[in-house]
Amino acid sequence: MKKAIIILTCILVLVVSFFFIQKETFTIEEIQYGQDDYSIMLTVKSNKKLNPTYDLVNVLVGKETKIIDNDNKLLELNHLEVGKKLKIEFEEQLIKVLPGIPLESAEKIVLLN
Repeated sequence: MKKAIIILTCILVLVVSFFFIQKETFTIEEIQYGQDDYSIMLTVKSNKKLNPTYDLVNVLVGKETKIIDNDNKLLELNHLEVGKKLKIEFEEQLIKVLPGIPLESAEKIVLLN
C-alpha cells in the first residue's frame, strides 16, 4: 500500500512539473490595425493551462519588433494571421497595474506555423 502511494505521488509530481516547464506559446485571437505608434495590436491567448504568463493579453507590435520564423528568417507584418501560433518575447515594463486585459509590447515574435 505504501509503495502504491509513493508511486502515485511520483507520477503526480511528474505530471504537474510537466505543466510548469511546458514551453509557452500563444495563438492569435484578434488583430487590430493602426494603433498610434504601433502598426498592429494582437490579442493572443496562451496555450498553457497551468501557470501561464498571461491567459489573454494584447500585444503591441511596433516598428522595432522583430518577426521571424523558426529558421530565423525575417518576416513582414502581413504574415501574422488569426489562428497562427507564436512565441513572444515581451519588452520589460515597470508598471502593470491597469485592470482588464493586460497590454504588453513585443520585442520579438517567432511565428511557429
